[in-house]
Amino acid sequence: MTKKTDQQAEFHQLSLPLYLGQPFMDVKKKVRNHEARIELDKIQSSGLNLQRLINSGSIQSSEARLQIRGFLKVLGIE
Repeated sequence: MTKKTDQQAEFHQLSLPLYLGQPFMDVKKKVRNHEARIELDKIQSSGLNLQRLINSGSIQSSEARLQIRGFLKVLGIE
């Protein structure tokens, strides 16, 4: 599998619990990138809009941005 295909599979796997109503924290635990996990914590605690957070440039790690963008795409938000 290519890296892109692996990431897409991971995003689909991560999105499934959201559709099943599993708590946000359980989904967050499956995110491998540490920076992405920190950003997801911030989002959960402050109720920030995911797209606004990504577009603001406050997320320094490109890997974290990719993982969060993947969540948005899977959920049909972006």
